[in-house]
Amino acid sequence: MDMPPKSSTAGQEQALKEVRAAAKKYLAADLPPLKRAARQALREAVAQAAQAGVKQVEVARASGLSKAQVSRLSRGATSGRTPLPPAEYLVRSLPTDPIVTRYQEGATAVDLGREYGCSSTTILTILRRCQVQVRKGREIELPVSDADLVRRYVDERMQIQDIAAELGVKPNLISRRLSAAGVRIPVGHRRMDLPDAEIVRRYRAGESANRIAKSYGVSHVTVMRRVREDRARRRA
Repeated sequence: MDMPPKSSTAGQEQALKEVRAAAKKYLAADLPPLKRAARQALREAVAQAAQAGVKQVEVARASGLSKAQVSRLSRGATSGRTPLPPAEYLVRSLPTDPIVTRYQEGATAVDLGREYGCSSTTILTILRRCQVQVRKGREIELPVSDADLVRRYVDERMQIQDIAAELGVKPNLISRRLSAAGVRIPVGHRRMDLPDAEIVRRYRAGESANRIAKSYGVSHVTVMRRVREDRARRRA
């Protein structure tokens, strides 16, 4: 049996206890009338747990159900085939105060969405209804300066995805910071640093584009592009 987290309040512990009991009855029920009644009791227990601030992943562990099943129950669905009700129900069922507090302490809407089993849009809706100032990309604190971002991207030629993964943020945030710092972000794949003169020399000496490409870890298309660019420069 999963034990509730040590940080849970007495109310949360009681809510999880009721979820376990309701889930046990629901899974043991076999006749349709008993199954419906047990499902209704389980739905109410899940809703109470959500109001007490228990995360859906903890409810799933306590009940032995999947996170998707808990999500349906918390949104008021009466069966697995019943469409989910509007997001309005989910917004009202989530614990507002803990979400606002965590966000103001620095947690992102994406992180909170993962914790409470919803989208970041739902979290932002809750924050706006509570008149919380939503942070924009430029306002998110990073452990490095914008100048350091520029150095990594321009001088060290790190990919935006790699920088974002290292800092634990989304790539579009890094792109916005770089653009604001005056760095031009090319559309599509970034041009790789390759010895163009050497590539052209080897190609003109009769070496195939595939062989040259394999030696540099690129595609033959990249090699031929560099060769054509050299031809164009010679004709100009």
